[in-house]
Amino acid sequence: MPTRDREVMLSRALECALGQRDVDLEVIVVDDGSVDRTREMLGGLVDDRLRVLRNDASAGVASARNQAAAEARGTWIAFLDDDDLWAPNKLAAQLAATEENGMIFVYTAAAVVDERLRPIRVLRPPPPHELRERLLRSNPIGGPSAVLVRADAFAASGGFDPTLSILEDWDLWLRLEAAGRAALCPDVLTAFVHHRGSSQVRNVAALVADFERLRAKHEKRGLDGTVFRRSLAVAHLRREGRAAGAHALLRNAARHRSPRDLLRLPAVAMGERATGRIADVIRRTGPPPAWLEKFR
Repeated sequence: MPTRDREVMLSRALECALGQRDVDLEVIVVDDGSVDRTREMLGGLVDDRLRVLRNDASAGVASARNQAAAEARGTWIAFLDDDDLWAPNKLAAQLAATEENGMIFVYTAAAVVDERLRPIRVLRPPPPHELRERLLRSNPIGGPSAVLVRADAFAASGGFDPTLSILEDWDLWLRLEAAGRAALCPDVLTAFVHHRGSSQVRNVAALVADFERLRAKHEKRGLDGTVFRRSLAVAHLRREGRAAGAHALLRNAARHRSPRDLLRLPAVAMGERATGRIADVIRRTGPPPAWLEKFR
């Protein structure tokens, strides 16, 4: 579990990790150069299952995950970012899915929620037999918090690429999928929390640069950038609300016949409240999973 200057979020994530049912586990936190009270908070926790590694200066989230994985003693490794959440049966369900021979990683469905844990959408990844084709167009699994991977397969893959600052997860899923079999837990067992500090919210330029590196790295597999560019354009509009961006998105939506993109365009002109109302119509997925209620 990598963390940096997120004392409150980390405390909640640790509650999820240490509260896993029916599994034996160790929790390894990498304090990646925190300057807030994270060190003091971690120092006050007493649990034999918890180990804390500290970096005086930040090495980056990919390197921090690799650092924790190198210290792990178990057969399986699960990742949990400090701003994400797990259902209490998440690891048990994933481990049960590994009983069939040859599985090297397991991913779950996930709720995407805002800072107040209100539902934005549900991310339902494709079944394993469709995963390869989908990974060439987008990252249908989402972030590392949804994945359990065999420790030896993770090591053989080379781990997370520290030269990628945001799309390091997509890169790893491409490599793991090529290396062995995957399994899906279809229940919503993970929550990705979107907030102002989220990597994919704060830095559009880094996303674009990462995608170009990712496409070059997997050139032989032929990644299709259409879905990525469309998603990035929509995110840019929701964040900036610029007319030029709206016109570009309109052209893109017409070209690719995306009704969702077209529905978002009036919201750019009408402002944030309208954006929220239209987003509610587009993304309504029902209430969040019951296990999230304890964190609200």
